[in-house]
Amino acid sequence: MKNAIHIFGAPGSGTTTLGKKKICKELGYTLIDTDESFWMPTEPGFTLKRPCEEQIETMTGDINHF
Repeated sequence: MKNAIHIFGAPGSGTTTLGKKKICKELGYTLIDTDESFWMPTEPGFTLKRPCEEQIETMTGDINHF
């Protein structure tokens, strides 16, 4: 069984920062940033969604990695 802490919020609300600085650094968890699975890398960010199948494939791969 895997232990997980799920932090969620709107893009740009600080969830990744909280996860990296507090949860991962202080408690030793590994961060899986679902924004990276959901959104294509664009400038500015959070403007182009990945296809659903690709989102699922990416998140499944990240989860199974641990």
